Amino acid sequence: MIELAGAKGDVTHLAFSPDSRLVAGSGGGRGLELWDVTTANKWGKYTGITFHDWPITFHPTQPVCFMLALNGLAEIETNTKKASVLHLAGQAGSYIGFPAMMPNGGGFVCHTANHLNQSGNFKRLRWTRGKPLRLVWEVKVTGPTPRALQGLKSYIFCVMPHGKTFLTLFGKHVHRERRYLLELTHLTMHSSRDGELLQTTKLPSDTALAMATSPDSRTVVTCHNNNLCVWVAADMTGTPRQVRGNNRSQFTAIAFHPSGKYLAATSNDATVKLYDTTTWQVAKTFTWNIGRMRSIAFSPDGTLAAAGSDTGKVVVWDVDV
Repeated sequence: MIELAGAKGDVTHLAFSPDSRLVAGSGGGRGLELWDVTTANKWGKYTGITFHDWPITFHPTQPVCFMLALNGLAEIETNTKKASVLHLAGQAGSYIGFPAMMPNGGGFVCHTANHLNQSGNFKRLRWTRGKPLRLVWEVKVTGPTPRALQGLKSYIFCVMPHGKTFLTLFGKHVHRERRYLLELTHLTMHSSRDGELLQTTKLPSDTALAMATSPDSRTVVTCHNNNLCVWVAADMTGTPRQVRGNNRSQFTAIAFHPSGKYLAATSNDATVKLYDTTTWQVAKTFTWNIGRMRSIAFSPDGTLAAAGSDTGKVVVWDVDV
């Protein structure tokens, strides 16, 4: 087990590089932090780029990672540490929101919106190293009925591992307990080929901004309070299986092991729990005294796991499952 030190605050997103050598973290206003797992050294802080607190994505075959930045998409070369901001070809000022990478690394699906078009548009972008992003298609966000998703904003979370569809969470900000909170209401599935809406289902109240898909693309898991909702991807209109956590702490992050046999979950405590995806019982519990857990990730080969905390610390350990 190694402990990585980062800037103070929540580490809400983690990702491993394809070779499992690097771990990237974001959240809590830290921008982007990268560590070399083999030496436990941090690369340092990038300046000149305004990063948004959004997940980091590593390209599956090339030494590049990506993160949402102000008015563009940040591209970081992991062999040279050079960073730049990508824009749409011919549209340098265009907004790229909530990007999700295609599994083959050939591009992204993203969402854009403005005050004239609050529901916004979905876009698919083509990425080629060393060139601007290029638009493949763009469609207006629609629901199963004209008003079904009216006034809601979409948060693209992921492209399914098979690459054929992508998932979004829809919600709105509501004023509650003297602050504005994100209230997620719908889960939708769209075609990656043209953005067509394929499925829509309502989410339980208090659903968290966390979602995971199984490596075989058959299962989608969301969280609400201290429950996991296990959806059958082929028909998400059905009632999801409810898996209750074994404490009162709400889930903060989830991730499937690359084998698909386990789902790792963090709660508002010091533990990481592995759920057997056959029985949905807890198979193993890890306790790391670095703070309350906020994020979880597995290396692509499944040999390592990383968990981020509310103190800015990250722990990386060998997964023996």
